[in-house]
Amino acid sequence: MSSALALFEVERVLALFAQGISGQPYQIQPESDASGNALHSPTTLYLPDSFGPYPERDANLGGYLLLALHQLGYREFGSHAFSFARARERCPELNSIPVDLGPRESDLTLLFAHFRHPTLARMLYRIIEAMRIDRHMLRHYPGITPHYRRFAHLEIQQRTPESIDGLAALLDAVIAFGLGAQRADLVARDATGAFAPFADLLHAVVQPNADVYASSTALTHAYQLIESHGLDATEDASRDPVGDPLEAPLPTMHGDPPLEWLQRDARLREWQEEAEALQLALDELDGLDLADPDGTPSPGVATGPMPDDVVPDGRAGAGKGLHGDLRPVGLEVEDRKRTIQESRDLLTRRIEMERSAVRGALGGAAHAGPSFLYDEWDEPGQRYLRAWCRLFEERLTPGPDDDSETLRRNVAALRGAVRQQFEQLRPLAYSRVRKLAEGDELDWDQLIAYRIDRHREATPDDRVYQRHDPRARDVSALFLVDLSASTDDPLLKAEPAEAAAELNLRDPSDDPFLWAPNAGLEPDPPRRRIIDVQREALLLMADALDRLGDRFGVFGFSGYGRDCVEYYIAKEFAEPWTARAVNALAAMKPRRSTRMGPAIRHSTRKLVRAGGVLKVLIVISDGFPQDCDYGPDRGSHEYGVADTAKALREAEQAGVSTFCITVDPSGHDYLKRMCDEARYMVIEDIETLPAALSKVYTALTTK
Repeated sequence: MSSALALFEVERVLALFAQGISGQPYQIQPESDASGNALHSPTTLYLPDSFGPYPERDANLGGYLLLALHQLGYREFGSHAFSFARARERCPELNSIPVDLGPRESDLTLLFAHFRHPTLARMLYRIIEAMRIDRHMLRHYPGITPHYRRFAHLEIQQRTPESIDGLAALLDAVIAFGLGAQRADLVARDATGAFAPFADLLHAVVQPNADVYASSTALTHAYQLIESHGLDATEDASRDPVGDPLEAPLPTMHGDPPLEWLQRDARLREWQEEAEALQLALDELDGLDLADPDGTPSPGVATGPMPDDVVPDGRAGAGKGLHGDLRPVGLEVEDRKRTIQESRDLLTRRIEMERSAVRGALGGAAHAGPSFLYDEWDEPGQRYLRAWCRLFEERLTPGPDDDSETLRRNVAALRGAVRQQFEQLRPLAYSRVRKLAEGDELDWDQLIAYRIDRHREATPDDRVYQRHDPRARDVSALFLVDLSASTDDPLLKAEPAEAAAELNLRDPSDDPFLWAPNAGLEPDPPRRRIIDVQREALLLMADALDRLGDRFGVFGFSGYGRDCVEYYIAKEFAEPWTARAVNALAAMKPRRSTRMGPAIRHSTRKLVRAGGVLKVLIVISDGFPQDCDYGPDRGSHEYGVADTAKALREAEQAGVSTFCITVDPSGHDYLKRMCDEARYMVIEDIETLPAALSKVYTALTTK
């Protein structure tokens, strides 16, 4: 058996590891899936597709952990907090060459532009900053040290040059030194005279208090050192140095560090915070209401200059007129509001431009939530396709058109009946409580023991009663809703408008229907769709189950392709049923395709983790499983039906009771191949879905 690990084998472990370190969810994806700057996504760690330099699988797993931890180190230890203005304060040499590339360049790009060969400056900075991150990583997470030493040993063997006789060899020697190679050995190999002073200036970078500015200062001195030794010379000074030494890859564990674009992403978040602060200041000024519309101070309102701390730029004396007279406070407030509005609008435009640039470079981050890999059953090959589907979790957030109040009004008439039905649910079982001084009936075992003790003249236990208490319901139910595009279909075709039977007989030229065909007619009500009834049924169920006390979760699924199965969260098991959850339910809308297998497998995982004596999965759909690549023949549904059937059987084996409800009239054709007859229902009239759902749930949870 090979000791090499494929990334999909350990992806979940690495994702949990990254979340534990950083406190936020990260997606783990193979480097082969990334291109260009997308490798620097702020929510994704890109790692090698496979890893196997060591003969032990545990050692290779440790290597993966090391790769992930080093990437996280750039985020944790302040690489993205770099400010060029602060760097100039720490290193005066950076003030010698004024460079202005515009506000949309990252501060790191500004830093590299201060050097004659920016590409060389960037390479030096990457090496130096990686060394700083390594030292902080080893101090904060000493458990990674054995994996680091094992990895460093291999890199040192590969990178230590026979002779340090040029720029490429010098860079390799510096990398090897940072990984732990002996200084004396490298000095003995140095023919340039640059290695020893280079190693000396790195001392500040490896100190416990070293920050990102220690790296930028070391870069400045290192570049000056290389220039003084003539190692950056080229035939054409306008070009960067010869590509080979500068294009050489860093150690695998250092990878391609997420520097400039992620630094811009961090700066974007800072700008957003500034914009929110400006809006807050504007809201506070709007609440002052110090002047009448004509600028006259309101009665009893004092006049005088505004304090500096109310003004964003803190300009002193701004409230004085040409002759130093004091302006009314109301006019001063309007001036300040205008200033803040201009600053906010300018910053907002800058944020939009920067967000567009960052998304374009980093790939847009279409899915910010965690992702999961699932196997898929290949019916023609009679095998599982390992880690075949990637499922993304995503929170449902209401948009401007998602109206939860209308949703509540639509179900108000049915809510009472559904609640009453659920309140009558019998407990699942009774538990016998024994050894009671008072109770419903005698406990004959205890009564016999009492008589025996009396006969033996021992002290008897007179607790000889028992009672039967209803055992608390221990149910976990998950409702999984198909959000495919077809749920946007109307329930019924529009009825033709009835002809007006009675019209006043008058001059045809006065007939409003001639001039305005719709005049006098009530506007057609919005056409009800499949998704509308699905949401209403779920709202009724959730309200009733919340009163009943059963644990439940509400989720939807859709997607397009095996690499993009979308799993939408309206309510998790541990979350209360609140207005936020209702709003999320209202945000369910038709989306794309119907790849049921991974959605059912993910739901099974959630139910198993939720616990409960009885675990129930109810799938609500409007058609058969289908997706753009759900099987070799897109025109056939057999592959998707077989995979869904397999996923349902896996759920049953995990202790989950499943039930499928479809509003597709042809549902019998494929559901009978997916599950037993007692495990599905085909609804001819979708308006009966709420009642059918209640009956199904009652039957499943009272057996």
